[in-house]
Amino acid sequence: MANQREDGSWTDLQGNVHSTEQEANKANFGGSGGGGAMDAASGGLLAILIFGPIIVAKLVGLLWGLLLKLGKFGMIFTTILFFFAGPQIIWMPFLTSMSLAKNNHIGAGFQASPALKMAVWIFFMATLLIPPAWYFLWHYDVVKRMGASVFSEKVKKFAKWVWFGMLGAMVVGFFAGNGIIACVISLITSTIGYIIYFKSTREYAHEAAENPTLKIPAAVKMIIMLVVVGLSVVLGIGAEVNDRMVANKRTAEKSAAIASQTGQTLTISTETLNIRSEASGTGRVIKTLNKDDTVTATGNVSGLWVPVESGSDKGFIFAPSVKLKSRQIIAFPFEATAATSIPLTKGDVEGLVIPQGTLVTVIDASYSFQVEYKNEGYQATLEAAENFIPKLNADGSVAILPEGIPARFNSKYPFDAIVTESIEVRFWDKVGSITIPAGETVRVTEGKSTARVTYNGNEKMVIHWRYLKPVD
Repeated sequence: MANQREDGSWTDLQGNVHSTEQEANKANFGGSGGGGAMDAASGGLLAILIFGPIIVAKLVGLLWGLLLKLGKFGMIFTTILFFFAGPQIIWMPFLTSMSLAKNNHIGAGFQASPALKMAVWIFFMATLLIPPAWYFLWHYDVVKRMGASVFSEKVKKFAKWVWFGMLGAMVVGFFAGNGIIACVISLITSTIGYIIYFKSTREYAHEAAENPTLKIPAAVKMIIMLVVVGLSVVLGIGAEVNDRMVANKRTAEKSAAIASQTGQTLTISTETLNIRSEASGTGRVIKTLNKDDTVTATGNVSGLWVPVESGSDKGFIFAPSVKLKSRQIIAFPFEATAATSIPLTKGDVEGLVIPQGTLVTVIDASYSFQVEYKNEGYQATLEAAENFIPKLNADGSVAILPEGIPARFNSKYPFDAIVTESIEVRFWDKVGSITIPAGETVRVTEGKSTARVTYNGNEKMVIHWRYLKPVD
């Protein structure tokens, strides 16, 4: 800020004398060059963020138009480029706006609905195949008629609608937290961009139709497009069917490993493991095995135990602690009851002992025996874990908890549920937790082996399904 002296002159912040206030202020601006440079740099970065993609779009349009001067090579090359450009132009606005949404349930909807997932696959295949075919059969000649300069200008105008729509959608998605509204904004602005582009290129399309590069009858072109559309549907259905087949194959392999172990060689996966005289954690220890030792199964898994022989020693070993061909022979998660009092730990915290008859969910046993109790994760030692009794199916196999919404809810995401007992609920995207009392209503937004819920303005929290029941 400039200061006026008694003689009418002005001084800048450095004490230098100037004849006018404007000169002093100019010196102040230059003298504080660090701040000015920083402001300029910040403004420059903001300008690049806002206008950079539009400038890039114009340059791409210019280069694209120049490629068409290469004749048939340019035609083929730009058609190939459309296999990449087509999906990007169509999908990017929606995926970008969804990514910053706080409450985005769209992905959960895809997982919950196989029909919707198949529709997405079909749409993806359509965006991959239809734009290149349309460009090759029709729009190549339109772009060629426009020329590089005109085409790049029209691409720039189209990019303005798409990009500014994306920015608006991202802001709405981030602050309002609604992925669906963000997608609608992107859809509207992108649609406006398409309409403006195609209206502005109509005269060039008429010229191109009078003298096309490919002398293919219009009826034949339509047949080709119908074939491409049909191929998109077939490939989309095939992709979804393949996903199911892969999932079913994994399930079958896991089931096969679990179903039959007789005569198979099992490898110990824990540091030590006891062969016991009976299928119980209280059975007499016959022999202690070490990690990577092998035993031969003499029967199939029953509950959490499998009969084995090691040399001349025969008995039972704890099934979660062995592997068959690098696969565990027990699937997870499942519910189990403590046959006796069992100590649990969490990190370095010890001292929790659950009483006999307590129900827990066994999450995994790859590296440690991990259980869920009162919606919190704990570890149990191997000796303690041998005293869990799992819920079984009619054939004696462990009853694995299914993924997704339990049948008792008969609902689609999102839906309300009631908490059955007071539990500690943690956030899945940050450190922290809150206590939700029994009888409170939460909003289930998505989930697989656990439910993701919102409660009293708190978002992205995890609750195990067995602590939830349907709203009456």
